[in-house]
Amino acid sequence: MIDRQVTGTINKDGFVTFDEEIEITEPQNVTIIFRGTNQDSKPVKLKTQQELTNKIIQGLHEAITGKTVPLSALWDEVDADW
Repeated sequence: MIDRQVTGTINKDGFVTFDEEIEITEPQNVTIIFRGTNQDSKPVKLKTQQELTNKIIQGLHEAITGKTVPLSALWDEVDADW
């Protein structure tokens, strides 16, 4: 079994072109995990450690002071979309 991660492009007809050459000696079955990205999209800006720390502190403060939303209310919103 060969376990290798490569990137590539899939066209509108479903044909895949890998970014690097893959040498095989005989046909093989493969598993493809499709993780698509829009070529026009901008990269996600990662938050700084301080921003993440502040969000965690804010969330803990809201939980301690009772400023929370019941889980059932979140499901109600999900069900409303269907």
